[in-house]
Amino acid sequence: PRLVGRAKATELLLTGKIITAEEAYEIGLVNRIGPSEQLMTLADALADELLQCSPTSVWLTWEAMQRGLDMSLGDAIKLGADYFTISATTWNFKEGTSAFLQKRKPRFKGL
Repeated sequence: PRLVGRAKATELLLTGKIITAEEAYEIGLVNRIGPSEQLMTLADALADELLQCSPTSVWLTWEAMQRGLDMSLGDAIKLGADYFTISATTWNFKEGTSAFLQKRKPRFKGL
């Protein structure tokens, strides 16, 4: 229900209707679709995209998102601000900012 809304989730759950990948994409249940024979290529491309990001920021963003879903909006916003503060004190944040200003690719370090 959080992804597709209460009405669509109710319809799908109560009817047991099977939907196509295109329908799942249209209602926001999945982010990307492609031919099944390209599944690993598409997954690898997404993984490569994530690997270009700061591992610290990816981890903190994931944590804030997962924890924030079970909080009130106000508490989730505060958590996000707290995690941003933590992120802003890291070497990777400084590297990302410097790379942006110097118009070059960042060289992030692991967690």
